[in-house]
Amino acid sequence: MQFVPSAWAQFRDKLTGEAASALEALALPSVRLHPDDTADVVPGQPGGPADPAGVVTRFGGVPLVDDDFTWPHTDDGRPLCLIAQVNTDQVNGWAGEQLLPAGLLLNFFYDAVEQETWGCQPQDAHYWRVVTADSAGARPAEAPEEAITFAARSVTGQPVATMPWPSEPAFEAVAATHDVDDTAYGNIDAEEESPRYRLLGWPEPQQGPMQRDCQLVSSGVDLWDPADLHHPRVEGLAAGADDWRLLLQVDSDDEREEDEWLWGDSGMLYFWIRRQDLAAARFDRVWAMIQG
Repeated sequence: MQFVPSAWAQFRDKLTGEAASALEALALPSVRLHPDDTADVVPGQPGGPADPAGVVTRFGGVPLVDDDFTWPHTDDGRPLCLIAQVNTDQVNGWAGEQLLPAGLLLNFFYDAVEQETWGCQPQDAHYWRVVTADSAGARPAEAPEEAITFAARSVTGQPVATMPWPSEPAFEAVAATHDVDDTAYGNIDAEEESPRYRLLGWPEPQQGPMQRDCQLVSSGVDLWDPADLHHPRVEGLAAGADDWRLLLQVDSDDEREEDEWLWGDSGMLYFWIRRQDLAAARFDRVWAMIQG
């Protein structure tokens, strides 16, 4: 959650020094994305409606890709939809620090129309893809005729600090050790207006924490199979849950119903990545989930 600094300061003053330090250690930098559908278009800069082939961070439009690009499809042949393009240099500039590998465009694809599954089974991995390109030499890709495309929407970025929701295991561990009041802690939430788009940081979960789920399902565990969830291997696999980081959070937008910009039951689409893979720019290892 994005928090209100003044509310955090008031809450912090009531904690012991050890508890405050333990909670502060959980803070993660993030970039809040704000769609901008009204500003005049300036070449190379945010403004909406966006240049569909602009070398900028935007929702929808045309993916800019390297020469060896092949449009991603589901296993049964449906072309995926471009959800967003992220210019990593632009994001790092918004953040004021390097949060993403430099010089890249990240093209986020998802099976946005069918949404047949929400990332809870190992075989779901073909329903999304994150395709990287060199931002200096990327070229527009031509979508297959049967592909569904979204209108390009320009965005601006705002650096914000985020903390875990009280339901996150990271917070629960601190609260259990230092006797932190989770209700009072929850009051630091900034109560952001929807839609809530975010790059990195802590997510806004709609149904509960996802790190353990990402770790298990990406390792071959079917989250919808009770027998699989109780297999002896699960305990060992779950130890890697803390490695997972939110990469991109895409909110539903009821004002864009004509574009079918809805995830599940007006929920959120999340792209997750292990911190090691983020550092190595291994965006082919991303896992996606829908909640809500």
